[in-house]
Amino acid sequence: PTPAELTPRVDTLWTRNVQALGLADFQACALGGTPARLVVAIVPERLSINGRQLMVLNPLTGDSLLTKQSGHTSDVTDMHFAARANIFATADYGTIKLWRWPELEVLREFRTPSDHQNRFLLTADGRRLFSNIDGVMYDTETGDTIWQVERAQVESFGTDVRPAMTADDSLLL
Repeated sequence: PTPAELTPRVDTLWTRNVQALGLADFQACALGGTPARLVVAIVPERLSINGRQLMVLNPLTGDSLLTKQSGHTSDVTDMHFAARANIFATADYGTIKLWRWPELEVLREFRTPSDHQNRFLLTADGRRLFSNIDGVMYDTETGDTIWQVERAQVESFGTDVRPAMTADDSLLL
């Protein structure tokens, strides 16, 4: 194949004006799940009444399918889906929440020892969660710590670096 054939074609399927949706702030988003959905963390214009929310959109049409209170007390800093499991996760500056997908029911909440921006990853099977804030690999079913990186190594990660893992969950970067 030629380079032109390997280059994906980029088209805009839809756009939405944040203010038209009644949003004051867009914070994070993730695409995934079965069926595929776009989840957006938002702050509604009337924050004192509604709090931070998760809005589920159809990624092909932009139609809003569901809005749910996130329960986070600060801005949502990160979110994503487990690649091969019905699990979704969100983070703010002090917690990481694990949600059952597509019901968006909270399964477990992990408290982190720092008020810095949380970056994390879920393994593809959804059974483990690694938090870069505390350098801990958690078991998502029990909440137990599987292992922890030495503190000096955790500080070298930086709070805005997203960890990465190979598709087979064998190597953490």
